[in-house]
Amino acid sequence: MLRVRRDVEVVSAGRRQGPTTERAAKCRAQVVILGRDDAQAARALLRARPQLVVLTLADAELMAWRYVLTPYRERLGELSPAALTAVIRAREQLPAWWSD
Repeated sequence: MLRVRRDVEVVSAGRRQGPTTERAAKCRAQVVILGRDDAQAARALLRARPQLVVLTLADAELMAWRYVLTPYRERLGELSPAALTAVIRAREQLPAWWSD
């Protein structure tokens, strides 16, 4: 179904066209779909191209995952030493798949 769309380029894993990150950059991909759940590959893709959406599929389990970096902006208001300290301490931990 995706192969017939003009705005979709399907690259099979069997074709030697360089690493996935280079192929994604070359064709200016917005979405990359991997045929396995590979958190390290997703992390490498997102580090190279933060605007990507990476979908991973696991055929045997009929499961899919979405990896994405989301732009985030929060108004902090007037900044005081106490407010700055609170913001620094409130930083969420990185997910395990990102920090492996």
